[in-house]
Amino acid sequence: IVYDSWINVRDDAVTWSVVAGGGTIDASGRFTAMTAAGDYTDTVRASSGALATSASVTVNPGPATTIIVTPPTATLLPEGSLDFNVAVTDDYGNAIAGTPIWSVTAGGGTIDSAGLFTAGEVAGVYADTVRVQQGSLSATASVTITPGPATTLAVNPTSVTLPPGETQTFTASVSDAWGNARSDTVTWSITAGGGTISSSGQFTATTVAGSYADT
Repeated sequence: IVYDSWINVRDDAVTWSVVAGGGTIDASGRFTAMTAAGDYTDTVRASSGALATSASVTVNPGPATTIIVTPPTATLLPEGSLDFNVAVTDDYGNAIAGTPIWSVTAGGGTIDSAGLFTAGEVAGVYADTVRVQQGSLSATASVTITPGPATTLAVNPTSVTLPPGETQTFTASVSDAWGNARSDTVTWSITAGGGTISSSGQFTATTVAGSYADT
């Protein structure tokens, strides 16, 4: 509206324009917001002759339609930790503020209110175990816990008594500090006589009777 000095309304023509983004405006002053949310200060401009004025526009995000958790998969050692993140957006990709709720639904560890996951001690694949929810939307991530460094090597049986020439299959197990089994390659050898052993752990006793300690 254009006024004179005495606040009388004039019928001067007004030209509308958008000078700082945020949308478009037609000749009648009807503004249409763009899809990018944000504050657009003094963006709508009305001019008439030498006079001009402006208005600011705030474009708010639309309703939340998408929730994404990152990373979608993670691999950790026992008791390792990782920050998960969540992004909630509307149909146009605008971020939606809110308070996400984190939880662990299928084991594998714990997670705090900020999305910091701490792995448990048991190696395994925990599919879709990390869950985040905001409003009616939710998303999940999977965690794989791999065994830690090898700390224990055990042989079974630890002692055996055989007739000359008989065989015994030995097995070996490698595990980490938390008792998780590892798939390390094991090399077999005879160190104090008593027979021979194959690469698969099959021992064949010698024909010479005796006690062969730690062989």
